[in-house]
Order: sequence, then structure tokens, then C-alpha cells
Amino acid sequence: SVSAYFSEISGSYAYSFATTRRLQPFLEAGGGVVLFSPGNYGSTASIYGGSGSATGLPSQAKGMFVYGGGADFPAVSHLYLRLEFRDVGYKTPDFGNPLYRSNTFSFSYEPSIGLAYRF
Repeated sequence: SVSAYFSEISGSYAYSFATTRRLQPFLEAGGGVVLFSPGNYGSTASIYGGSGSATGLPSQAKGMFVYGGGADFPAVSHLYLRLEFRDVGYKTPDFGNPLYRSNTFSFSYEPSIGLAYRF
């Protein structure tokens, strides 16, 4: 196992169902890229010969897909409070090292609260 920072860049299409004045449920699906950057964590010292750093491994990008659902609650004009739960699926990174190659998929479940703007 390699400790790494995890970032994503994604885009999704949100399909809205029948709405009321106070609640607008939706489903979403899309794709993007997941970026993995090995970090300097104290727990990695034994893996990398006592250095305590994973900097010997390169960063890696993997394609991903995303799906989920949630609800928008109108705030003002075109601005909404968004509650959602989404799942990100991606191939597990190997950082170019056959030792870490597992040929498996990983999933990251992401509950979130945020703001949405509708055009």
C-alpha cells in the first residue's frame, strides 16, 4: 500500500426529476481524471528503506467514472444548496511499479454539501 494524495477533475450531467418549490432531486453521471501524488507520510519509512518518503514514485493519472444522486434546495435566484452522494470508480494506481500492479478497480464514496448554479 502506498499513501498518496488524491485529487480529481470531473464533469457530470445532472438529470433533474419533477421538482417542487423546495426540493429538486437529480441523478448524475460523468467522467474525468483522478490524480495520485505519493506523499511524505511517517508510516511509509519501512516500505522505502527507512527514508520515510514516497518521493521515489512518480505521480499518476487514471481515468475515472462518476455516478450519484442528490437534491438541490433553492436559495436565491439561480443559486442552490446541493446535498449529494456520489461514487467515483477508477483503476487502482500502480505508480509504474509492477510490485503495486493489482489490475483492480477502486471506488471512493463521496457525500458532499455544496452550492450549485443553474443557467
